[in-house]
Amino acid sequence: MSVVTIRHEASEGLLSVIQTISEKHYCCVLIGEYDKPTGVITERDIPRLFATHGLKEGMTAGDVMSLLCESMAKPPFSKR
Repeated sequence: MSVVTIRHEASEGLLSVIQTISEKHYCCVLIGEYDKPTGVITERDIPRLFATHGLKEGMTAGDVMSLLCESMAKPPFSKR
């Protein structure tokens, strides 16, 4: 398993997160606040998002992320 070295803030634009997943060929991206992971967006979440809600202007990573349970939210990871 690889160590996650990039994360996005919950307030970051959703398009930026989708671009990272696409360009880096990641299966998921951690979403965090104050150097602590709080959620995740996976490549499988994106088609489901488009099918159910569409992409609305101003959507953030925090709007669509799945929340992590406390035991999964352990370092190491660093801010992008």
